Amino acid sequence: MLLKLTLEALEPISIGLESTGIKMLLYRMPVVTPSGAVLEIPVIPGNSLRGVLRDAMAIQFLSDVRKHQSNVSIHAGTALSLFSGGILARGEEAGVNAKDLDRLMKEYVQYLLPISILGASIGKIMIPSKIKVGMGYPITRETDFLVNHLIINHLISSPNSTPSLEDILVSVLMTRKDDRAKFGQLADLGIQLSELDKFLEEAGGKREVAVQQRFEREAVAPGTKFVTYIRELLPLTNPEKGLVLETLDQLSSVGGRIAGGLGEFKLTILDGLLKSDKQQARNAYIKFIKAQSSKIAEALKKNPQKV
Repeated sequence: MLLKLTLEALEPISIGLESTGIKMLLYRMPVVTPSGAVLEIPVIPGNSLRGVLRDAMAIQFLSDVRKHQSNVSIHAGTALSLFSGGILARGEEAGVNAKDLDRLMKEYVQYLLPISILGASIGKIMIPSKIKVGMGYPITRETDFLVNHLIINHLISSPNSTPSLEDILVSVLMTRKDDRAKFGQLADLGIQLSELDKFLEEAGGKREVAVQQRFEREAVAPGTKFVTYIRELLPLTNPEKGLVLETLDQLSSVGGRIAGGLGEFKLTILDGLLKSDKQQARNAYIKFIKAQSSKIAEALKKNPQKV
């Protein structure tokens, strides 16, 4: 399976690399062009996309299980495996044998599809990921040689309307007000505020009124399209493919300052599966959840270090 995807920025997208003064710089990747020139291109790292995919997939999976199991509880270790990929154990414990690994897969991993798909560290065992999430490259005049192999046969935009790298870069000014300026509103409501000066002193704050804080973030302009892909590394079952497709429908943001109005995008699957195959995979996933919901609930309760 190879799913070709475009992400169209609906808001500025800002994936930061480092700060210089009050400005957060974009994550850029050096790319060698066919002419031999080196360009610094703003990209969406595959790991950033993979991170939002993992979170969304865990929520999607748990929400669907909840439809068939009214009381669902989850062990903290399993939650870490679902949302963060688990914790790789350290120490001098004995190695895991084939029998232990087989039991782990049969009693635990096969029922927890996000772990089966994206992998996790369970004790000293590394469950490999079945999919690769590619780097997201912006579609610009300078990057056509990088993206053409993914968007061939798909009309993204006419050559005349394709932006340049310079066109897609913006700087977003953001502010953070001094919250103490709002405390006067409490008095208007008849609410007393106690020990403000003492609290600020203990917290290392300043008693004098602070100026409004301003900072900037480099970002990619709304309307910019990125192209990326999800490739199957190990064979996915139909229920696993269905969960991937269901999760992609939920992806909507990436990068920093999402709560502050950045990062929203629209995802489109350009190619990868026939419409009939997509529906078959989604149906297989729904059937799997319904048939295995009780065993999934049991697996969710388990401590992955003791399976």
